[in-house]
Amino acid sequence: MTNLTLRHQPRRRPRAHPSSGARAVWVALAFACAFGRVDAASAQQYLTESEALALAFPGADRVDERRAIATNEQRDEIARRAGIRDPERIFPYYEGRKDGGPMGYAVIDNVIGKHQPITYMIVFAPDLRVRRIEVLAYRESYGWEVRRESFLKQFYGRDPDAELRFGAEIQNISGATISVRSMIRAVREKQAYAAVLLPKAPAAAPSAPKSPATPKKPEKESGAAPDAPALRRFARAQLRMGTLLEIQVYAPDEVSSQAALDAAFDEVGRVEELLSTWIPTSAISRLNREGARHAVEVGEEAAALLTRAEAVRRRSAGAFDIAVGPLVDLWREASERGAPPSAEAIAAAARLRLRPVLM
Repeated sequence: MTNLTLRHQPRRRPRAHPSSGARAVWVALAFACAFGRVDAASAQQYLTESEALALAFPGADRVDERRAIATNEQRDEIARRAGIRDPERIFPYYEGRKDGGPMGYAVIDNVIGKHQPITYMIVFAPDLRVRRIEVLAYRESYGWEVRRESFLKQFYGRDPDAELRFGAEIQNISGATISVRSMIRAVREKQAYAAVLLPKAPAAAPSAPKSPATPKKPEKESGAAPDAPALRRFARAQLRMGTLLEIQVYAPDEVSSQAALDAAFDEVGRVEELLSTWIPTSAISRLNREGARHAVEVGEEAAALLTRAEAVRRRSAGAFDIAVGPLVDLWREASERGAPPSAEAIAAAARLRLRPVLM
């Protein structure tokens, strides 16, 4: 990789202490901002999607990924039932089938806990009663008790018209109130979607609902290429770039999907090694530490990113600015003190801007 020598030109000021000059070039890339960073020590992945679906539909002959598309009238009904505004038009779900009949439906989604998303799965029986709930991932150090069976079973057997009142039908967990409310909201919303968009059948009637009809394909001519395999969605989430990164791929089988996900996360890791401010040896971290005092060699990719970022800063008149390090530090320290910074401190930090980079 081509190496370029960069020298950061700090704003000319009276005999500043070297450490303050170094702070002036503290380049904080947006994806590495400290706010919203997930604590890796507290994040827990309990189940993958594949493992969760195996629990949802044990012994299934097939599990199909489907999407229901709501009309405007259906969206209005979903909003009324769930008490939300502007519900999504597309509702993705899984349908499990065995011996020609439906086993039920599963929905995998995220709901925000206190700060971070909770990944969950709700399983509906064919009559749309809640049959099972699993927490696939919990990413905070408090409130994790919502994944306990003793809490989740309060939802079991409830149909879409059932009341789900906090402190009544659904009892609180001390120390996990926000997460409890989040799970109630998640179940209520998915019940609303299920009631409006999913076919309903008695649990004992395995012949309904019927699968959507598939048009018969014409006979292939001799020598014609075979049909491409059906694509399935696979997803993986990891703590990357200072937050939770989820990548989804569509592939014909799990082996090829995992290879694609491995390659994608490997590339993210490579870019992090170049650009992350949380990695001391990255080019950006070295520029932050040393750029005010002497030239710093960085790779071609880092140089290109910095050059483009500076160009965008100029075009946006500073609305976009990656040199927010002093402000990030200021607000982090203020958060630790429990009091906002003074207007003077904010103004002083805001005056520090990335100066032209010489290559």
